[in-house]
Formats: sequence, C-alpha cells, structure tokens
Amino acid sequence: MPKASIDVLRKHALRVHEDVADMLNTDSELEEDAIHGLRVAAKEVRALWQLLKPLLDDARAEQAIASLGEAASSLSEARDQYVTADTLARLCQRGRGKDARQALENALELLQAGRSGGDTRAVASMQLRKSWAEDGKRWQTLDINISQAELISEGYGRLYRKAHRLTHSALKSDDIQLWHSLRKWVKYLALTLPLAGDNSKLEALCSDITRLGKKLGRLHDLDRLLSEIATLKWPDQDSEQPAYVSHLIRREIGTALEECAALAKDLFDDEPRKFIRELKRLSH
Repeated sequence: MPKASIDVLRKHALRVHEDVADMLNTDSELEEDAIHGLRVAAKEVRALWQLLKPLLDDARAEQAIASLGEAASSLSEARDQYVTADTLARLCQRGRGKDARQALENALELLQAGRSGGDTRAVASMQLRKSWAEDGKRWQTLDINISQAELISEGYGRLYRKAHRLTHSALKSDDIQLWHSLRKWVKYLALTLPLAGDNSKLEALCSDITRLGKKLGRLHDLDRLLSEIATLKWPDQDSEQPAYVSHLIRREIGTALEECAALAKDLFDDEPRKFIRELKRLSH
C-alpha cells in the first residue's frame, strides 16, 4: 500500500513545526503577528490529528488535540481582545448614517479605555514550547499504514459528517452556538482538503469551504462583540446608546447568519457517502 497520503500529512505538519520554532525563538513579548501565527499553526496541526483520529488505535490524536488546544488557549486572551476591538472598528467604518457611526465610535472608545496593555501580553512560555516539542516528536515517530481510500472514507468522511450534521441542526434551530460549533469542523476541512489532491474542482471546493470558514469566523467575532458590549459602563447621559449599539451589532449578526446558512446548505447538502465517493474521484 503506498504511504503517500501519510507522508504528505507528516511533511506538512513538520513544515508547520519549523515555522512555529521560528516564532517561539524569542525571549521577548510575542508580537501580534506571532500570536496569530501560533494560533493558526495550532489549528492546522490539530486539523491533521482530527483527520487521523478515527484511524489510530491509540490515544495519540486525542493527546495532541488537547495539548495543542491548551497551547492555543494560552494565547487566546491577547488575540481575542485584538479581534473584538478590530471587529468594532470595522463596523465604525461601515456604519450607515452619522448616528450609527457615532454610537459605534463611542462604544469603541469605551472598549479600548477599559483595557490595560498588560492584559494582552503573551510570551513564549516553557509550557508552550513543551507542547509544540512533544507534538513534533509525535509526527517524527508516526509510523502507520493507511491507504488514501481509508483516509478519505474514515478521516475526511468523519470531518464531513460532523459538518453535515451540524449544518442541518443549525438550519432548524435558533441556537447560534450550533453555527459556532460548525465553524470548527469547517476549518478542519478547509485546512486538510488541499492535501487530498490537486485539481481544479477540489481547489474550488476548498475555496468555498474556506470562504464559509471566514464567514463563520465573522459571525463568531460579532457574537463575542455583542457579549462584550453588554459589559461596558456607559455614561448616564448615554443611557440609550447601549441598546442602539447592540441593535446595530444584532443586525450585522442577522446578515452574517443568512450568508452562512446559504453557503453551508449548499456545501453540506449531500449525504456523506456521496461526498466520500466524489472526494475519492477528485483525489486521483
């Protein structure tokens, strides 16, 4: 059985690890681009382990997913604060009408005033370095015999089944958390499908799934922003502003939900068996 599929995954993982080693090679505070890069890298490698999880007969995948998840979480406060403020700043730029822009700009000022720079600092801690070093060893010693057909049926099939189920549940529910859960599996597919093959149809599918991931990411950021806006302390003379700002954000959330629903329905309408058959065909 050719090991090409596993070799591709291992080489990709180790390339990500090389990039991470460069980002962690500092004793100084991590810059914003490094924090973002480390979080993206953790998602990439976790996606690979999620792909392999149903094909392994031990706990390596679970251990790696949990460890890298904790590593990413250690950087989450710094990144999330930046993303929330950036999301609100973009809404200010797009605000329709003078009153809307002014209310959003006031909210941004309050949001930024309530934060201290020290809260957003992040460093390359020993635990962070250890988590990545341990995962590097997992990939270097990975020796499994899995065919491309097995990888597609069990690995990619599992990721698609998760996304398919969550899409249909989210479409029937008003629970926004289902869309947030879907985002994770869409990301895993977007990060791993490019490794399944190289042709224009697969590239187009990857592009659409990546686009959905970005839309779900925006939905997630807007929902986080809405929660944070509720905690702001507004001046007494601005008593109506919190409700107005929340209304503006909810309107954006509604638009984002519609876009996510339309694209997700299109991408995950097929039954998993049909997706698996098509991916096997495209991967050859």
